[in-house]
Amino acid sequence: MKIEALTRLISVSIVPQSTAFSEAHGKESLELYSKRPDQYVNLNRKIVKTNISGFTIEVDKLGVMYDIFLVHDGKAVGLLALTPSSLLRHVYIPASFFAKAYRGLGYAKALYKWVLDNKMSLLSDTTQSKYSSALWQSLIKEYENIWVTTNRLGVELLPDSDLDYFTEPGARMILIQRGLGKDQFIKENKIK
Repeated sequence: MKIEALTRLISVSIVPQSTAFSEAHGKESLELYSKRPDQYVNLNRKIVKTNISGFTIEVDKLGVMYDIFLVHDGKAVGLLALTPSSLLRHVYIPASFFAKAYRGLGYAKALYKWVLDNKMSLLSDTTQSKYSSALWQSLIKEYENIWVTTNRLGVELLPDSDLDYFTEPGARMILIQRGLGKDQFIKENKIK
């Protein structure tokens, strides 16, 4: 049951270094959230209805970080955690986990797109699983992007080329939020 329509979620505005979730940590987070969503964290939760019956997106802001849950019939089935980059404005490093029954159906892509459509850009990790790499490669067809390297001193823009940066050590992709062009993003973040 592949649900393509979820990629067209009703959008709302939200104001806005990564390690992928372990299977155990992700499963525990979803179970805890499903059992006691009001006590998962103590903050203002935004609930966003989607165009798919029974699905909502629930956004918890944790200081400068976000936990974005995909909830189906009251049960959390996916989590996209966003940690802000210390070097770039409005750029977040994502880590995601989905219950096994919800993997490979487009839900992760839908949540990533929802974030990119709501004024947040995403920075990839320096290494990715084959599934994560496939997700990012599918998103570059719809969003402007640049390749960079990062270190304690800053961010360096990699040249546009035919190189497969997905295999280059230390290379990271930035998917740029919808509505913000490449040049404007580079200028605002003072990337050299």
